[in-house]
Amino acid sequence: MPSLEDNIARASAFLARFEAGVKNRIGGEDVDALDGTQFETISPVDLKVLARVAHGKAADIDRAAKAARAAFRPGPHSPARRGGIFSTALPVPSRHGRRKSRWWNAWTPASR
Repeated sequence: MPSLEDNIARASAFLARFEAGVKNRIGGEDVDALDGTQFETISPVDLKVLARVAHGKAADIDRAAKAARAAFRPGPHSPARRGGIFSTALPVPSRHGRRKSRWWNAWTPASR
């Protein structure tokens, strides 16, 4: 079994990519919080700081929501058409209690 020091040494290379901090991902870009605040993520093992993370607040959430809306503008399909595409991709039980596919039966408890 590896020692604590071995595990920390192994994790160091992974954690090095967070030394510059962890930013919010908005609109496909890594950005700081609008007000510049950050919080520290602490390791429960040795209580050292693992990373400083951008502290997103209401203004950051609004910015992310606007970016998401812009990324998912209405396309050529109506809501009913999109629903039909989704229902063919993920079979669900019918209103009458019958299963629509073997796939669903494999992942649904038989007690229903």
